[in-house]
Amino acid sequence: MRKYNTNMNNIFNSRISNYKGQVVIRMPWGRESGLSLGPIMFLGNGVDDDNSGKMLIRHEYGHYLEYQQLGFMKYIVGIGIPSFINNIREIHPYYNQPWEVNADMLAGIYRPDEHTMEGIELGKRYFQHLNSSSFISIFRNVRDFTNHNLTAIEE
Repeated sequence: MRKYNTNMNNIFNSRISNYKGQVVIRMPWGRESGLSLGPIMFLGNGVDDDNSGKMLIRHEYGHYLEYQQLGFMKYIVGIGIPSFINNIREIHPYYNQPWEVNADMLAGIYRPDEHTMEGIELGKRYFQHLNSSSFISIFRNVRDFTNHNLTAIEE
């Protein structure tokens, strides 16, 4: 049985650890970046034990909470793909996108410099849409979601 860890310090001092039940693996990329693939969080070696690094860990944990509610396939298609593509595209403000703002909200993070009231509301509606939709429906709309055409969540 894995030990349930709530202390972030272990993450910074170990290559493999866990945070609140999610496995955390430090990766050799030097950027201050993270990625959650369901039960596993990957963190770059550039993530430091400072406020920014701790907020990134909490944000990625928010994605883990999304995964727990949605299941792996809905999470990957509805959260993972849009997040990954728009990270590559360097869309800003990054954390005001619906799939990112919802992870922040679940993790108790508020970013006044990036979150707008409209973005927060859209994030809630987007996540509710993912929860109530079939995988096939989400899969059919992933291109629109990734391109910020969110008309499907109004249906």
